[in-house]
Amino acid sequence: METMRDSSTALNEALRRAVREQLGTAPIADAKLEELRQSLLYVLRAAPAPPGATAADQENRARVAAELDSVLNEFRHRH
Repeated sequence: METMRDSSTALNEALRRAVREQLGTAPIADAKLEELRQSLLYVLRAAPAPPGATAADQENRARVAAELDSVLNEFRHRH
């Protein structure tokens, strides 16, 4: 059974990989990171919730948004 920590680590890795694929290997400007952040947060807000989803869906979206900010901060501090 997957623990919350395993889930968080998997989410972090997936987001880190997605950001790197989106931005490539060149140095990354803060403005580009913010543009990507805003785009991904928009998708999180705009995506329809599954039928019957309530608070759990909102909690999951908040967790993804928080993890995204964490990953983007790592990229900011590397460059």
